[in-house]
Amino acid sequence: MQLPRQIAVALLAMLTALGGYSWYLSQPVFDAQLSDSTNSHFDVAPLKEAITLARKSSGEWLLVVAASAEGVIAVDLAQSLGAEYSDVATLYRAVGADTLTRIAESQDARMVEWRALGVPVPLRAKSIAAGTNYSAHAQEVGLDAQPFVFPKLSLPTAWNADVRPGGRLDHEVELCALTLDEHNLGDQTPLVFFLCGDFTDRWLLVRDLDLDGELGKTGFPSSKGGPSRMPVGALLVIPRSVSFYKTLDLELYVNGAMRQRSSASKMIWGPTQVLDEALKDCDSVYINGAQELQIVDDCNRLPIATIVLTGTPEGTMFNLMTLWNPAFYLSSGDVVVSKGKHLGFTRNTIR
Repeated sequence: MQLPRQIAVALLAMLTALGGYSWYLSQPVFDAQLSDSTNSHFDVAPLKEAITLARKSSGEWLLVVAASAEGVIAVDLAQSLGAEYSDVATLYRAVGADTLTRIAESQDARMVEWRALGVPVPLRAKSIAAGTNYSAHAQEVGLDAQPFVFPKLSLPTAWNADVRPGGRLDHEVELCALTLDEHNLGDQTPLVFFLCGDFTDRWLLVRDLDLDGELGKTGFPSSKGGPSRMPVGALLVIPRSVSFYKTLDLELYVNGAMRQRSSASKMIWGPTQVLDEALKDCDSVYINGAQELQIVDDCNRLPIATIVLTGTPEGTMFNLMTLWNPAFYLSSGDVVVSKGKHLGFTRNTIR
């Protein structure tokens, strides 16, 4: 009778060790908190570096010159230009950077609260996304591979929109971009940048992933798509330099604890290369449940206002050793705050 008891004790010790190690892996890699000063500081890019725009929920475009915890200081472009524009690409192509700069320097600006700002990008249900585009993130999820692309099948939602729970819901802060012109292979297409979240149900990812297939083709479309999985920041930043994105920093906090922090300069593929890789991969088949689809609709060019998610840095919750316990992932009531240099913030509650 002694042997079964010894086996039981050994199994209990192993389970305890497994639970402790899983808990250790689930903890933040950064020892920092979202302080009052951090939460209230928002810097807008200088006009000599970039133009910053926002859009009210009611549709009016704003030219942003400053920001604070309360809202943005901005010029109402409808009043200044005497015209309405349906999207940022149309506005920018019609008006231009020089005219917008003159308006920012000469027109009176007023406070607009954050809660008045809505989704500033077109509501398209398919975007281009990059996976493992930061080496540190690839290492933390156990992958030793080049970046890859996949379709993000979610409509953009507002900076303060709720996010639906999932089986193993994980966060990802990302620098997103939108094309201001058609993109052909090899072009340096002008881009506008904004902050976005790429929420993922890791349970669906592992369930649907074909381990013998090519990365991105299975698991990713289903686990990263669906309603509420892509909140976007309220600010759109149009840079004057193609290398501007390398100066941008990203941070993410869960219930006040920092989970992610990095610089966009650490991307392996730049934003336009991600667009190129999607064009190169246009004939491939991606699986979303029982549906087969392609990442882009035209293999020759990408249309104006194509959205691209450029990947996330290290600090996500996912690890195969933590997948067994939903308590290690986001659950109802958790608050996820993302911030970006010159990009504003998102604040999303899981519920």
